[in-house]
Amino acid sequence: MAAAKKAGNPQTGKKKPVAFFLALALFALTNLVVASLASTYRQSIDRSVFAWSEQDSRVKPWSWWLARKWLEQRQAPDIVLFGSSQMGSAMVASDAKLLVEAIDALTHRRAATLEKELSDRLGHHLSAFSLASPGAMCSDAFMASSALFTPEFKPKVVVIGISPRDFIDNTMPYPAVTEPYKFYSHFVNPGPLTLHSYSGPMAWLQFAMESMPCRKLGESIQTSLASSAGTNAPGDKASNALAAVLGGGDAVPGKWLVPCVIPPMWADNTKEYTRRFKDPNPPVYTAEKAFFNTFLEKMAADDIRVLVVGMPSLSMNRKLLPDSFWLQFRSSISSACLTHNAQFLDLTGNLNFEKSDYLDTVHLNAYGGQKLFAQIASTIKENDSLCAKLSAPNNLTLSPARSNLRTAAKTGTSTR
Repeated sequence: MAAAKKAGNPQTGKKKPVAFFLALALFALTNLVVASLASTYRQSIDRSVFAWSEQDSRVKPWSWWLARKWLEQRQAPDIVLFGSSQMGSAMVASDAKLLVEAIDALTHRRAATLEKELSDRLGHHLSAFSLASPGAMCSDAFMASSALFTPEFKPKVVVIGISPRDFIDNTMPYPAVTEPYKFYSHFVNPGPLTLHSYSGPMAWLQFAMESMPCRKLGESIQTSLASSAGTNAPGDKASNALAAVLGGGDAVPGKWLVPCVIPPMWADNTKEYTRRFKDPNPPVYTAEKAFFNTFLEKMAADDIRVLVVGMPSLSMNRKLLPDSFWLQFRSSISSACLTHNAQFLDLTGNLNFEKSDYLDTVHLNAYGGQKLFAQIASTIKENDSLCAKLSAPNNLTLSPARSNLRTAAKTGTSTR
């Protein structure tokens, strides 16, 4: 009997590898078949966003809320703001003060202070919409604009706030790890920029797994769009008011309410930024510069004028990076703007912004936000190219297809 067992084991051992490779071949074949039909199951961002109703119990990512607010507009805004919580905090804090009401940092997307500053200088109303989100990198601006801007529905001018953190954050191993990138990658093919989206063997393994057609199909059917990672949210010790202004954490309406009167406060976050700036030239820097340049190139190709704003910060934050970095950083941004016909407003070392204008070493409060948007509005007024673009005829109104999707989403009816 022992001899029989010994004789049977080799046969059993041979069957297992055969079964494994057969299963692997079947899995690969299934993915190939699904890949050929992938376009059949791939939903547009309009349909995907509106199909996922606000009443759905699942927690939705920030990008879903921003995309929904964008898609609900009947007419494209004249100006769109991009940036991280540096742009977001300036907007929500100054808008709450201007409007004299508590506003939701998540759902408040109309840049009221910028609209007022522009109206005061240009003499007519212009609409401004914010797609800034906590922790956003340059790659996220590229992904969001690629997904949301269409030939029929796009702004005339884009204002993108940038800072070193948007390029060299050491807590971001590679661009594809952010929540906006994961969300918009369901609707955008980065093309050659995919090579810059991932870094390291484990990242490329993640890319391989996420690229499997069967997995993509499953996610499309479930409409479960990814969320996680990388915000500028304050730590647990931060005050509720500061947390609301920065708007980090789970994207839940009503959670991040910014009061119209924010009590005087200031937090020293140099320890956090010492960690973010530990290496002033991490691998992600090259990747983010590639995304930034391609973003500017795409805006120019789409006939959208761009104003790049080097966001202000306190000297104690700027000193965390060597002078050599700042010299190269400013030169790189200036060169990219010159190449792609964008305007550069460099406020990175602007002394008009004092400590009393900040919530911490980088985020502006209501007074700092008003100063920021006054500077942006003045720059726009003084630039013939930006003024001429904003004086052009209004963009097209909401397309019938998008209007039907909005109606169907509210009534629960089908658009088929």
